[in-house]
Order: sequence, then C-alpha cells, then structure tokens
Amino acid sequence: MGKQLLIQFTEAELQADTVVAWLLLEDGQTGGNVIQGTLADAARYADNARVIVSVPAEVIYLTRQHLPGKNRQRLLKAIPFALEDQIIDDIEDMHFALGTADPQGQYWVAAVRRQQMETWRSQLALVGLNPKVIIPDVMLLPGTTGELCLLTDAGRTLLVSPDGERWVMDSANIGLALKKIMLNKEFPVIHVRSYSTGPETELESLLASQLNCDISVQVILPLRLLATGVTENLPLNLLQGSYSHREKRRHQQYRVWYPVAAMLAVWIVVRLALAVVDNIHLSNQLDAIRQQQQQVYRQAFPTAKPGGDVYRKMEARLKELKQKRGAADASFYAMLQKLAPILADSLGLQVQVLRYHDGRVDLEVQLPTLQSLDQLKSSLSKQQHWQVEIQSASSDKNHVEARLQIRSQT
Repeated sequence: MGKQLLIQFTEAELQADTVVAWLLLEDGQTGGNVIQGTLADAARYADNARVIVSVPAEVIYLTRQHLPGKNRQRLLKAIPFALEDQIIDDIEDMHFALGTADPQGQYWVAAVRRQQMETWRSQLALVGLNPKVIIPDVMLLPGTTGELCLLTDAGRTLLVSPDGERWVMDSANIGLALKKIMLNKEFPVIHVRSYSTGPETELESLLASQLNCDISVQVILPLRLLATGVTENLPLNLLQGSYSHREKRRHQQYRVWYPVAAMLAVWIVVRLALAVVDNIHLSNQLDAIRQQQQQVYRQAFPTAKPGGDVYRKMEARLKELKQKRGAADASFYAMLQKLAPILADSLGLQVQVLRYHDGRVDLEVQLPTLQSLDQLKSSLSKQQHWQVEIQSASSDKNHVEARLQIRSQT
C-alpha cells in the first residue's frame, strides 16, 4: 500500500489552531509515534503519502440498507429517496456516500451536511492537503463475527456489535446499547474487546456484569487502534459525487473552455440589454399581474389585511411554518427519550419500523408472545399525555408482529 498518512479529526468544527492527531503507515504498518499538532503541522508529513482523514461519526448519519441492483451510480442517486424519511434535515442540504456491501447485500450508506463537508475540504485545502479518503472514525474500528469491540475516549464510545453494526454514543449510554445487543440471539457475544486511553474500571465492571463471556481490556491511543482498520479498500469514503477526485479532474478539463464561455456570456449580456428595451413596453401588463397576485393572496388568506408586499407576506407565512416544524422536531426527541428505555426493557422485542410525524409515532415491532405485547402497551400507556393504540397484531408459532400508534397529547 506504500506510504500513508492517517489524520484524526477529534472535533467536527475546525479552526487554524485546532489540535489533530496523525500517524504515518508504511505498507499498512505504523512507521512512528502518534503526533499531535495543528493541521498545518500534519501537512508537512504528507509528501508522497496517501492521505486518509478520520472524522467524528457523531455528525454523520450511518446506516446499512438493502438496495436493489449493483450499478453504483444508480444506487447513489436512489439513496436520498431511500433515506428521506429517516433524516430530519432537507435532503437538498445533505451529501450522500455509498460504501461497500456485506454478504447479505446490505450497503453502508452515509449522509452528512454539505456545509460540514465544505468546512473540512476548505480547512484541508488551506494547508495544501488533498486527501484520497475521508471516513467516519467508527468505520475504522476492527470487528469480527461474535466479537464486541469498544473504543472509549473522552466520554465517547465507538462500538462494533457482533452483527457488524457500528455506533457512536456517549459512554454513559453503553448499558442501554448492551441490552439491545444481548437481545440479538442470532449474533451472540462470544468475546469482548474494550480499548481506552486509560484504565476504565467502570467500563470493565459494567461489561462483566452484563455479558457472560471473555473480556479483554487494553489501554491504547485511539489513532493506533483506528490505524489497524486501514486497508487498500476501505468500507466507506465520503469523497464521492461532487467531492470525488474524478469530478475535480473533470472540472480542470473544462477550464480550457472558459474563454469561449466568457465570450458567450458577453453575447448573452448584449441580448439581455436589448430584451430590457422590450420589457419596458410590458410594464402595464406587469401592473395587471400584481393586481391579480393581490386577489389570489386575499382568496388564500381571507383574514389577511389588504395591501402591502405580497412576497414579504408569503415569506412571513413560510417562516411561521418553519417554526412549527422546529417544535415538531423537538417533540420527536422528547418522545424518543421516553420510548427508548421502554423498548430496551422489553425482552425479545425487535423494532422493525419507527416513524414520526407531527407528535405521532408509528411503531412496527416483533415480540415473542401476545402477553409481551400487552405488557408493552401497558408500559407505554403509563407515560403521561400518551395515547397508545394497537392498530394490528398477528401471531405466528414463534412470534407476534404488531403495529402500534403512539400519540402525544401535549
């Protein structure tokens, strides 16, 4: 693989003096110590090296999806529509990346705000760094079937479960994650590897009390552990689409046409100037259109006061709608905070689908028995201001599938 420079961003927001860590690798082997400094200091080690940047997974939505077909370009175009119901932000403001597929045909998919990508790219370009790969740090954590791997550092924990799922969370929430992992009987935990930057006695005792298996605890610098996940073909690279190196080369090829484009722009300006003369004769029609706009606005909002700028009035209405949407988003987190512990405490429960819309949660679950379904409804109904309804339930020999609807009355 030759010489590689692995740079770790520990903060999503970068400044000129932000501290980063880096490590040199030669043919996949570490070639020195982990060094800390500014991004400009790290750039001095990038000569003739493949630059890989590890970024915090907290600001990235990571998931595995079943996607039909194998044409990556078509799959990449389909991702925004597949994730539209799972992402609160406007998909037009998001950048999507497609990773590799596992043996079951599930693809790793990432979604990150374009503004965040622009921040990383601009800070790297300022110091002359041109990375080949930008990857969420949790994707570099090693993991194998039957093994639970954790990396704890500065109050955050990266986790790889035995079934290959990858999470990042506050260290205080590890207990809740372990309960969910233990409910997965298809992928039991055989061995636990816990890594941290210092003695984590609380983590070790927590693991020992929750899991009956072999546990190994090791003190290690996070970047050294992440370096073990660096391979020739990494599972996910955020530099895709408009951020890929292929698109950059294509943009450079188009530079030769810039003079022609400039001449065309001059010709267009001249034509537009001539069109302005014609537009003067249309001013009377424009006044008539404005009057029609006032009539349409009064029909849409009969209680609104007449007169004024229709455009500004409509803009104010849109602002009110956005504020209402913000309140709905906040209620989603409030409901999820109460809902998560109840679902975690329900033994044998598997969540198939969870949707939220305007103070309502639609939940599709799989449980072992009808009794456990009644217990789940009883636990949910105890929450203040919650109205719980079982919309459908079907039982099989081994399990019960049910759809519940939870409405918040606040």
